[in-house]
Amino acid sequence: TLGFQDSATEETRQRFAQCRSMAIKPFVVHGLSEIAAVLSERYHDFATLIQLCESDGDEERLKTYAEQFDAEGFVQFLFKYYMDQGELGKLLCQPSSRHVALTEFLKMHPHLSWLHHIATRSFREAHEVLTDLAVNESEELRRKKTLLSLSKLSLLASDESNQEQEQELYSMNVVSMVPKSSMQETL
Repeated sequence: TLGFQDSATEETRQRFAQCRSMAIKPFVVHGLSEIAAVLSERYHDFATLIQLCESDGDEERLKTYAEQFDAEGFVQFLFKYYMDQGELGKLLCQPSSRHVALTEFLKMHPHLSWLHHIATRSFREAHEVLTDLAVNESEELRRKKTLLSLSKLSLLASDESNQEQEQELYSMNVVSMVPKSSMQETL
């Protein structure tokens, strides 16, 4: 019965989230953004708070909400909001106070995390992510080669590079250029 309670609780939570947004939306539509903000703060309607800040370009208020609602996961909600809206530039250009949280969030999005690692000068981590992406790339040879090249550059920038790692990357690059049909013929 505990599993049933968990799913019922989650379903109730989701319904409440929908209802609160629908109840607050008319205030936004009719230009009563301060009332909408007060209600959104009180009932933790983070989507409306973010939309209000975005429409006003109020980065300072967004920062205040991130601090005020830190324990409630506001920053993670903000990251997901940017991802869902396709605002990848805003997602990746977070202030340094959010870098740790962003690093954690981007673990589920390796196609973006390497950019964040480079921006934060975590070149070794960028190298590791890029290498994984290259190893898993099976559709486009050009993309695989690009990822391997970026991986090697990240490794070199990390000041942790050694001959063995560079040789491994070189070997991976050479193997990636050999057509699969040729490799199967030799086997």
